[in-house]
Amino acid sequence: VIPGAFAQRIKNSKNPENFSINLYTGASTGDELDGVLARTGRLKLKIPYQSHPDLRKLINNGKLNFIDMHLSHVSRYIREGIFPSIDVAIIEACDVTSDGRIYLTNSSGMSSTYLALAKDIYIELNEAHPLEMKGLHDIYLPELHTGRPINIDYVDDRI
Repeated sequence: VIPGAFAQRIKNSKNPENFSINLYTGASTGDELDGVLARTGRLKLKIPYQSHPDLRKLINNGKLNFIDMHLSHVSRYIREGIFPSIDVAIIEACDVTSDGRIYLTNSSGMSSTYLALAKDIYIELNEAHPLEMKGLHDIYLPELHTGRPINIDYVDDRI
């Protein structure tokens, strides 16, 4: 829903050329994100994965910069300032509590980095995911360059 609203805002703008989107995702995403934003013509950079035909066309025609890299490196590169900063994060959740807890759905890999660094955050509440997902994720964002082990010794340990 939110990416479509952004695309519509660009379309309705008097100066759509003023919009520029660097799109960082986790793994594969669908038409509701990649396709919708690709068709705005305002994507400038896509990291780290693409699987959408509209993106491929832009990349192959030299109209979209694309960095094909392993997802495990993206968080560190963003946190170290190697990639441009994050203005807006769109995070999918199955629940948000009154004390500010965000319970993620299936896509959690990059969410902690995006939540920590984005200037503005939009939470898209996806009620199609069951509330039983709450507590599924145990998220840890390690400090950079410490080499310290994560304090987990047993399968039922939590961070």
